[in-house]
Amino acid sequence: MMLTHLKRLVTAIPQNRLYSLRAMSRVFKRPPRIIHKSDEPQIDNDMEVRHLIQKIQDQPSNSFEQINQIMDFTSKKQIPITESNVREHIDYFKDLIELLNNELAEQLFSGKLLPLPESINILQFAYAMNIDDEALWIKLYQLLKEQLSNQSHNINHVMKFLTFLETMSPLQPQEDLTEEQLFNKDQVDILRAKATEIIAHALDTKQSSTLSIEELNTALMLSLKYLRSHEGIFESFDEVLSERIAQKAMSIDQFATLLETLASHNQNCPIGEEVTLQIVCMEGENFVSENLDFFEKSQLLSVIGGFTTSGVMRQLDVLF
Repeated sequence: MMLTHLKRLVTAIPQNRLYSLRAMSRVFKRPPRIIHKSDEPQIDNDMEVRHLIQKIQDQPSNSFEQINQIMDFTSKKQIPITESNVREHIDYFKDLIELLNNELAEQLFSGKLLPLPESINILQFAYAMNIDDEALWIKLYQLLKEQLSNQSHNINHVMKFLTFLETMSPLQPQEDLTEEQLFNKDQVDILRAKATEIIAHALDTKQSSTLSIEELNTALMLSLKYLRSHEGIFESFDEVLSERIAQKAMSIDQFATLLETLASHNQNCPIGEEVTLQIVCMEGENFVSENLDFFEKSQLLSVIGGFTTSGVMRQLDVLF
């Protein structure tokens, strides 16, 4: 398999964030540049990359393990793999892509699928390397589609997948993309629907009790984007989040962030698509009343925005 378009940097990022490679370096029409802040000269980085690839070649492993090592390297070392690195090791990368193609085919044939985090890693790698291989993208789509048919996945992994899928937009071919890259709109819609149904399922099971407020808020934001037509999803959010408020398991900042998320959606969505978390607002009235002296002005504005854009005016009485 040929790497016909090597235009992106495989760029290091903090471990607690997803790769957003396309946003960082769109094309190599300009000279490659190091994205992360570092005083280390590029020659030292090149030596590190050579050492990494030599280490991988000295210890034969499958393509999935090799990709994990590469992605782990860019994250932990904060060193990018540049176009010049790929040119220098072009035979290695061509062999890796061919091996990946073959092993994905074996996965699909056997039905013994990779864990979802590894599949996300492969997706990020294929996207970062700008791999122009229609067969590979078809296999990746089939793999993810089958994996997301299982509703027992960890909700955090599913949210990471949805977030990365969003970074791949716009999904129509651009000047630096070809028809054979990425997923088409119908494929993206199917993957999003399957992933967000897992989130909805998690809210209706005991798994929701294991989620932090931050995780629930992230899930709510994604659901507001992709799940507005999902019957009952926001009633589930209303029940889960209001219970946390009633249990005093939510800080002032977390509560304000929640109402800000709701306000932001309702202010920007089409008319008729506003979302109201009725029980959250009712419990929120008591929460605000008990903690009013501790709210900052910006937090109160978020709360007011959440109440007013939800059409729940009565709860504002406590603020005046």
